[in-house]
Amino acid sequence: MSENLWRPRLESYLAVREAMGHSVRAERKLLGEFLDFADQKGGAGPIRAEWALDWACMLSPRRGVGGQAGRLSVVRNFLTYLRAFIAETEVPHHGLLSGPNRRKPYLFSADEIRCMLAATMELGPRNSLRPHTYNALLGLLASTGLRVGEAIRLTVADVQLMATPSHLIIRETKFAKSRLVPLHATAAEVPLNTPLNTEILGVSSSKTKMPSHFQRMAFSKLRPVKALFTMLFFGFRDKPKILMGALRPVAA
Repeated sequence: MSENLWRPRLESYLAVREAMGHSVRAERKLLGEFLDFADQKGGAGPIRAEWALDWACMLSPRRGVGGQAGRLSVVRNFLTYLRAFIAETEVPHHGLLSGPNRRKPYLFSADEIRCMLAATMELGPRNSLRPHTYNALLGLLASTGLRVGEAIRLTVADVQLMATPSHLIIRETKFAKSRLVPLHATAAEVPLNTPLNTEILGVSSSKTKMPSHFQRMAFSKLRPVKALFTMLFFGFRDKPKILMGALRPVAA
């Protein structure tokens, strides 16, 4: 049954997902592995919910409980689609596996944001673009709510300060979607499109992005910005005490 029905339905399912704007590369790989597993379990009959649970919970040193729940969710969505064509298909219930427990997001106060911005201007070496780079980057994140990767990938053409209203063009981000992000008047007043600030942002043309390796290198080697890196990328379980007076520059 699998060769005649399961895999063609998988291709049609992925085609629908792709037409809706989803990236299906990971799903294609996971669902292909699941159908291989289902073939070994009993390729002559309908898919059982127990098979999906067994496959999702297969041991792997690279996968924790959250990964198991994610695998089961991918298979559940496909089996829900498959059941419309093969009524005997069993779909595992929700809640069989617990997902990852997300940490409660920490909301920075205006004083803490000012503290972070002030710390970036004390970064070395002297008379370099580094403090201005991170001041502009963190200020942009604080005023727009962009993801870090989205800010890094901005090009000069994406910064529309002369438009009404001023905005940023965020291209092909999560789920391969693009969107416009309006800029507050106080953020738009900064002349980001001048030659100096173009260099500060790390972009020299409309096709050149701020090098992510430069951003990651500075985040990982400088104490003040390392703290910011931790907060922006991983978050804190408790209130970050480093913000309140512990931020200090490190000689570059």
